[in-house]
Amino acid sequence: MRSRQKIFVADFETANSPKNLKKGFTFVWLWDICSLKNFSHVSGKYIDDFVKFFEKTGSCIVWMHNLKFDGMFLINWLLKNNYRIEEVGKALQPGSFSTIISGEGEFFQIKFCIKCNKKKKIIVELRDSSKKIKTSVRQIAESFELPVEKGEIDYEKERDEFYVADVKETDYCKNDTEIVARALSFLYAEGLDKLTIGSDALSLFKNFCGKQNWTMLFPTQKIEIDDFLRKSYRGGLCMCAQNVQRKKIDKTVYVYDVNSLYASIMCECELPFGQPEYYNGKFEKTNNRTLFIQHVWACFEIKKEKTPHLIRKDFCCDMKNQKFWTNSFGEMIELWLTNVDLELLFENYEIFDIKFIDGFKFFASKNLFKSFLLPIYVEKCRTKGARRQIQKSLLVELY
Repeated sequence: MRSRQKIFVADFETANSPKNLKKGFTFVWLWDICSLKNFSHVSGKYIDDFVKFFEKTGSCIVWMHNLKFDGMFLINWLLKNNYRIEEVGKALQPGSFSTIISGEGEFFQIKFCIKCNKKKKIIVELRDSSKKIKTSVRQIAESFELPVEKGEIDYEKERDEFYVADVKETDYCKNDTEIVARALSFLYAEGLDKLTIGSDALSLFKNFCGKQNWTMLFPTQKIEIDDFLRKSYRGGLCMCAQNVQRKKIDKTVYVYDVNSLYASIMCECELPFGQPEYYNGKFEKTNNRTLFIQHVWACFEIKKEKTPHLIRKDFCCDMKNQKFWTNSFGEMIELWLTNVDLELLFENYEIFDIKFIDGFKFFASKNLFKSFLLPIYVEKCRTKGARRQIQKSLLVELY
């Protein structure tokens, strides 16, 4: 952990009784702040006092384990107190704030510069700890084998704006912040201090590669090339087979899982690297470039007893609201497919017509990530508790 950096974990308890929900009115009735340095606590009732706490501590980082929820209360407070919003990256002045929120509404950061009379600017940076440890507070305590347990309170209890938390409720809030603080302290001790665990994993891998190798293996693309390649990106398929939907299963059902699936693919399968080469028409193997992304127009229909594998990115728009491509209904559909998806297209669909437009082809290797990931996997297998959980996260998050 950086010795001079002040780091805290905070949590808000908010009113959500049936009466509050019916009225559509809620508020913060308890907050707690836990220091990563010594796990000491400060608790309070009003957001005004929450902000005043940082006037004494100075600039710092504050983690909240659901910034999207808790952060909305703080943003509401900032706006009500006439804080003005600034663009990300612009220097904050007293009485201003900025946010990093994705187009899908994911909260990553809230920064605000406190209004006060001090000459030195105090900037508080709120981060989302669920982007660092992607599980519930209860599961964090269990998987990190912490000495603090997640408690229980009456979440639906009727509380008004003058309600004062009792000892049990205060301890509950303290436990929540301390669980996250203790887990984050393990990550900081490992040098994992970025905004997300994905950023941590990428940073470690970049350092492992070295700047020159990184630039050679994964060169930055022009925006038009990047846009082309991203059109081929799809998630995996997860659905119930049609022949067993809404049917009682009398025989034994087996459940399977894959150990470190992402890491195993990254270590055992050919993956693309280097500057891609553009081609017109249909892919042809040249210069050891065996992986490709093919742009096609195709007319197709799913074969009998075959599974559709192409997830639609525009499934809510037309074509009978198919979530997966099962039928192009006699029309030519434009697709961008990796070589894997193109192979599955011919395997699972009747192709009535297809036109190969263009694409990009890549060099391929099975050794891009193996020397980096295998030691992490070995460490995950031979350790337990916090150490194991950190290695497990890194295995997944580099992808």
